[in-house]
Amino acid sequence: MEFEHEKILKGANFCVWSNTVENIMKKDNTNEEKLKSLTHMENDVNGILFKIRKEKKKIQKITNLKKEE
Repeated sequence: MEFEHEKILKGANFCVWSNTVENIMKKDNTNEEKLKSLTHMENDVNGILFKIRKEKKKIQKITNLKKEE
């Protein structure tokens, strides 16, 4: 499958998360509620990073195999 690397890189950011973090911190919620929301977001981001790293490893393996040929 082909895809546009530049387009993906330009659109790949965590701006949405940044605004959400600010919104959570500005709300009149308890610190416990804020901590719960931020922890949930952190877990989501960690999950995304895990998937990214997994795919990078796959690509690196493929690249290394091609270099050995």
